[in-house]
Amino acid sequence: ALRIYQDLVSRTKDPDEAAKRRVEYVRLLLQGGPQQNPREWKKIDQELTDIEKLLVKSLDVAMLRAELHFVQGDRNKAEELLHEAIKEHPDRYEPWLALISFAAGKEDPKQAKQLMQTAETRFKDKAEFRLAQVRFWSRHYDADAQAALKRLETDLGKFTPREQSGLLQTMAETDRKSTRLNSSHLV
Repeated sequence: ALRIYQDLVSRTKDPDEAAKRRVEYVRLLLQGGPQQNPREWKKIDQELTDIEKLLVKSLDVAMLRAELHFVQGDRNKAEELLHEAIKEHPDRYEPWLALISFAAGKEDPKQAKQLMQTAETRFKDKAEFRLAQVRFWSRHYDADAQAALKRLETDLGKFTPREQSGLLQTMAETDRKSTRLNSSHLV
């Protein structure tokens, strides 16, 4: 897949479109797990620097740079970059969810809960946020997640039928996962 993206980027004539494809290439590099390879980190950092020249103030680039710092073990810098992304893109929920995931990964449920409440207040009427939120809860299922899913059930009427369908499907998948998880703990 990495070679295919490199080939796509090299064949793309429009510089902005090529930069967008390079964003996806970097995303794949990070998903490939460069955790302990400083040479890969440097390569990814250079890619992001080059992309930033064309896609100035890009949320995707900011999120990927934060993720790079996170895998390098510099969580403070990652969080700082996400806070900057929130200021630059106040209408986007993605940096909020990344901060929440970082807090959950640090085993800081109080901070994760506070961040989730703030984000929910800002984006509760956006179906895309709610879908992402439900997916987060499926990975971090607890009593708070269960209560939040119940609240979302009562708010479904705010969304279009298509959005309701997507939310209900994702909520059902989350419920199945939590049921399997709870069943496995009983055995």
